[in-house]
Amino acid sequence: MPHDALTWRRFVRDDDEKGDEIVELATRDNLIFERRGRRADEPRESRKELASAVAAARSIEKRIATLLEKGFSEDGTATHPEPAVDMRQAERDELAAARLQNIAQFNEALPAFVAAWQREGFDPRLDFIAEAARTRGASRKLPTELAERCLALATDIFNVHFTRLEQGPEGEHGRSRPIPIKPVRLAAFYVSPSRVAGISRAKVLGQLSATDGVSPERKEGGWDFYGVDEEVALQIARLVGMHPKERGEGV
Repeated sequence: MPHDALTWRRFVRDDDEKGDEIVELATRDNLIFERRGRRADEPRESRKELASAVAAARSIEKRIATLLEKGFSEDGTATHPEPAVDMRQAERDELAAARLQNIAQFNEALPAFVAAWQREGFDPRLDFIAEAARTRGASRKLPTELAERCLALATDIFNVHFTRLEQGPEGEHGRSRPIPIKPVRLAAFYVSPSRVAGISRAKVLGQLSATDGVSPERKEGGWDFYGVDEEVALQIARLVGMHPKERGEGV
């Protein structure tokens, strides 16, 4: 698709050794365009979107002032088409923005997850085995029961789906086959609220879908493969130490 021609302001800095350095600037609405390179080379083109046309005009003037300070001199104008959008960069930018949004979504939901587990009478910092050892009498819970309840809360609060499948060892051609997680192994696989939240985070970010990850019992893999368990555990520890109002809860 052809792009409209733009009038570019040209700035040149003399360099007899490497060739004159040329920078050309243009704007359209809230967009800033730049062409930069040596006289004999193909220029590199870039575009940047700002909040408004006024912001773009202000940014251009700042760039021009910087160029003049660096020894460039204005050398008239030139006419070139508007640079095409770099679709690969646009796609990367879109993915990065989606990732940031998903991280924010998880971080907003985590305080509710911590509060819900505390309302059950449990400590979010303890693993399921340690928590089960604290229960007594009629309220006694098995580690597997705690894991089941924690998964149910995480499903509702983070809006994720636990497949109850673990990523198996790699077989032929580097492929791994999902392995069902037996009910008696729930506490061993999901370990703690922080690991359940960490798996939820990976699912929110699109890192896990077909399985719930690698078993922590596997020395060659485990949670370190995703690198977020410790990070989420620290987040939970900070939340436990906060007053409910600081976490955004009512009292």
